[in-house]
Amino acid sequence: MAEETIPTGLKPLVIQTHKDAVALGGVAAAVILLGSFAMFHERPITALFGFALAALMLMGVFGFFVNGSLYLELTKDGLSYRTPKSEVFSAPWRDVTGIRLGWAGYELVNTKGNRHLYVDYQRNGRPMTSAMLPSLFGMNPDDMLKLMMRYYRSAAAPDETSTAHTGEK
Repeated sequence: MAEETIPTGLKPLVIQTHKDAVALGGVAAAVILLGSFAMFHERPITALFGFALAALMLMGVFGFFVNGSLYLELTKDGLSYRTPKSEVFSAPWRDVTGIRLGWAGYELVNTKGNRHLYVDYQRNGRPMTSAMLPSLFGMNPDDMLKLMMRYYRSAAAPDETSTAHTGEK
């Protein structure tokens, strides 16, 4: 049947983590670590929080080099946010109820670097949300939203009356 062909011909797309974002995270962790050492005698509790934050950041940077980089994969069937060894998040387009931009921290910090892309979806009948930082992939948030929406709409095109894409039950 002709109806079952891919409507727009979008090919699978893999977007790798931008190396500069990981390097910037490593530099930020080093600065926090040095600052924590410098203030340890005067403010030991604050320094301990700094050590913990730097340790978490360095674990992420180390994980990038050991596990391989994060990547975002967009296909006609859905999206997947993963490393070569593990899956962070994935959802078929039929379960996605919305894709939007916003800020982390309930919009308390409305800065350019804090703008996230949120994917709302259903998992086992429950509403879920996954956040991605477009700058981690070297992309502008608006461009990443447009790209994901192209794949989302492409998946919705063959059966636009489906309730999975409108969010209705």
